[in-house]
Amino acid sequence: MKDAVLKELRHLTKHENVAVINRGNAAILLTMLQSTGPILIPKEGGWMTYEKFAVALNRELIKVDTKQAKIDLEDLKSKITAAKKNCKENEQVLFIYHSNAAYTIAQDTKEIYNICHSSDVLVAMDACGSIGTELANGHHCDIMFSSFGKWKLIDANEGAFISTQNKDLFQKVKPLVAAVSFDGNFSLIHQKIKDLPNRIEFLRNKSQEIIQDLSKFQILNKSQKFPFVVLVKFKNEIERLNIAAYCTKNELEYTVCPREIRIMEDAISIEVKRLES
Repeated sequence: MKDAVLKELRHLTKHENVAVINRGNAAILLTMLQSTGPILIPKEGGWMTYEKFAVALNRELIKVDTKQAKIDLEDLKSKITAAKKNCKENEQVLFIYHSNAAYTIAQDTKEIYNICHSSDVLVAMDACGSIGTELANGHHCDIMFSSFGKWKLIDANEGAFISTQNKDLFQKVKPLVAAVSFDGNFSLIHQKIKDLPNRIEFLRNKSQEIIQDLSKFQILNKSQKFPFVVLVKFKNEIERLNIAAYCTKNELEYTVCPREIRIMEDAISIEVKRLES
């Protein structure tokens, strides 16, 4: 069944070299170890261990500006220039980001890749909230990874993958992959991958219902194609309580922003992705 899982992941990622490992955070750490220079991350919409691991590795950390989790491409160019100036000879700069930021904001993956590659910057794509969609396109990154943990699109409650089209890069990471190998339930992962289109459709439909129900409020991501969370702006405490009451009544889990892994504004993040299809 492991071979069947790898075959499915090669198809989804458009990467020939794929490994299944034990955790998503292990994939992030392995990714960061493939670079030697500064690490760039977005200010919003990523994951909490991006910064934690970069600091632990004693790397220069540079945050790229965002607007409601959307990466500012001009600032990305500027920050890459700054990072390259601080690089020692032969150091590799890395940009790591979530292609469906905050599980709902579609990034300009092709343009990000072109900007980075024009400056020889390694691009790592977090596909936890985009795998199975056009936003998880292996042609637009050097490394892709995703967790299969709880509340992810492939929600097998354990495991993760890391992939690349670069054979040399994959050979470099192989010894580290062996240290975080996965010995769990490949059959369940395979089942969840096969059901991925149904899960994506279920979550999209549920999000649209919520957006309709809360149309009197400012929905920050109502035009997004893959809103696996719904971001609802509130102007005051009364609005916040009304949105929270709706969530409680409809058994929807939510978190309150500002929150770096969502957006840094006053909003309720309705965690649609936590629903079981």
